[in-house]
Formats: sequence, structure tokens, C-alpha cells
Amino acid sequence: MEEYVDLKLEPNTYYNYEGVIKNHILPHLGKYKVKSLTTHVLQQFINLSLNHAVYPYKYIKENPMHYVELLKDKSRKPPVKI
Repeated sequence: MEEYVDLKLEPNTYYNYEGVIKNHILPHLGKYKVKSLTTHVLQQFINLSLNHAVYPYKYIKENPMHYVELLKDKSRKPPVKI
């Protein structure tokens, strides 16, 4: 934040970003180191955010992630049996 947002954007933008990070991102992702973030962890965060968009905020009527299927990676080779 200090290296980019504080230097490039208006003070109100800085405070808005700071609030979003403090109130929404850190409570869910703050316990992870960046290199330990996985697709699964981030997907859960997005799903939770969309659930909040449904209720209590009522920005959308339903969570579209409920209908998304995660496909298995078919390019991975099966483990070799010994």
C-alpha cells in the first residue's frame, strides 16, 4: 500500500483500500503467507464473498458459484504403481 497506493492515488482511495483490506481480506486470508495461498483457499474466499453479496447485503439474488463445477486436471499423469 505504501509503495504504490499512497504515492499514486488520492488519500480517500488509500483509506478505502485500507478499510477493504482490514475488514474483508485480512480476517479471511491474513493467516496465510502469500506463498501458501492455494486455489482452494482463494476459491473459498470468493465463495464466501459472494454469499455475503446475497445475504446480508442483497446485491445479488443468489450465489452463482453454487452452480460452478470444478473440473479435474486431465493433463496430470496418474501415479506410477511399483
